[in-house]
Amino acid sequence: MEFLQDHLPLLFHAYNTVNPTVSSVYQLFSTAENFFFTQVYPFLAPLVSTFNQQILSSPDLTSIALLVCILLVSLTVFRMLWRLLMASILFVIRAVFIGSMLIMGLLIYVRGWGLVDDIAEWGQEMGRVYEGEKGRWESVVRQGGPASGGRDARRGMSGGGIGTWR
Repeated sequence: MEFLQDHLPLLFHAYNTVNPTVSSVYQLFSTAENFFFTQVYPFLAPLVSTFNQQILSSPDLTSIALLVCILLVSLTVFRMLWRLLMASILFVIRAVFIGSMLIMGLLIYVRGWGLVDDIAEWGQEMGRVYEGEKGRWESVVRQGGPASGGRDARRGMSGGGIGTWR
C-alpha cells in the first residue's frame, strides 16, 4: 500500500503531462475514422459486397483465393527461414574468425614472436610447393595431357580418355 501512496502522485503528474499529446493523437485517429466511414466506405461497400457474393457463390474462386493465401503465408515463412539460415551462417563465420584471432593471439602470447616467423616460413614453403605443382601441371597440359591421347607423366601410360586421368 505504501508503494501506491508513494507513486500515485507521480502517476497523476505523468498523466497530466502526457494528456495533451495523447488527446491530440486520439483526436487525429478519431478524425481519420470519421473520414473513412463518411467518405471512403460508401464507395467501397458495394464493391466489397459484390466481391464477397462472387467468392461465396463460386467454389472455384474460393479455392483459388485460399491457395493464394496459403502461397503468401508459405512464402513469408520461407523468407523468415532463409533470413534465419543466413543469420546463423553469418554468426558461424564471425565466431570462427573471432575464435581464430583469439587462438592466434594466445599462441603468440605463449610462444612469442617466433611463431610469426614459423608461420611466415610455412607460407613461403606453401608458395614454393604451389609454384612447383603449377609448373608441373602446365607442362602436362603443354604435352597434350592424358585426355588428348598424350602420355601421363606420373604413370608413364598413354591417355585413353577420362578413365585414366585421376
